[in-house]
Amino acid sequence: MTMRVQRQYDYEYKIQALKLADEIGVVKACKELDIPDGTMYTWMRQAKNGELDTGGTPKPQKALKLASVNQELTRRNKQLEAEIREKDRVIECLKEATAFFAASRKR
Repeated sequence: MTMRVQRQYDYEYKIQALKLADEIGVVKACKELDIPDGTMYTWMRQAKNGELDTGGTPKPQKALKLASVNQELTRRNKQLEAEIREKDRVIECLKEATAFFAASRKR
């Protein structure tokens, strides 16, 4: 009984393999690259689910998800910018108060 060695593929190799499969077909690409077809189909599923970015146009469902995430990040960014402005205002106020009390002690 022989043990199968599980091969590791880097991210770029997977992307290029998917592009090749798209051009010449999955079966031909698997034979040419000596990749098990199950592996290629797993990568295809991952690409479809957005786990692998093949650089193509996102599917409508993924595009909506990305738009939603972008909208949430934009909202959060505005919230954090407002908090920073408030903290800057408080710091400036504290600096002025510190200067005032330091000046009053010198008298």
